[in-house]
Amino acid sequence: SYRQSLQNGSHDPGLTPEGWEYAKECGALLKGLKDVCYGSSRRQRTLQTIEALREGGELEQGEIRICPEIFDTAIFQKPEDLDITIDNGSLPRLLQSFYMTGKAERMIDLPVYHKKLFSFLTETSFEKKNVILASHDNIVAALLLPLNVYPFQQSDWCGYIQGAALYQSADGDWTIGY
Repeated sequence: SYRQSLQNGSHDPGLTPEGWEYAKECGALLKGLKDVCYGSSRRQRTLQTIEALREGGELEQGEIRICPEIFDTAIFQKPEDLDITIDNGSLPRLLQSFYMTGKAERMIDLPVYHKKLFSFLTETSFEKKNVILASHDNIVAALLLPLNVYPFQQSDWCGYIQGAALYQSADGDWTIGY
């Protein structure tokens, strides 16, 4: 696993050594990328992912902007609802319902959250040409599912998505890949 276990009672686990190395390897694929800024949720593992990406890709340093829109609690009606769901062991069931039907107890409806997330991603000015955002698999899934990005489907989710890339061409068209 790339994330330390939630079983130790922490709701903010960091990356495992394997997770750090994997993020460094991903960073190496970005080597040479210039004019970069960074955004992250405030979770320890996403902040560590940015650091490992920068290290592996020898990317420029800079402030990491905390983006509440990509935090793993963003899809919940109240931030504390994620912790409650983790503590009572119902997170897998809740996420399955959310991704299959677009609705789940204590969660913002998927179409509503997707619209908010997509607006954030396409309308926020980060003032750099390239933006690297470190978020959570549930956020990436909430972005991909309503777009009907072929061949991504709920059954592909499996609890861990490595990443997605959103590109805007010079003529303003958006492309997404994962």
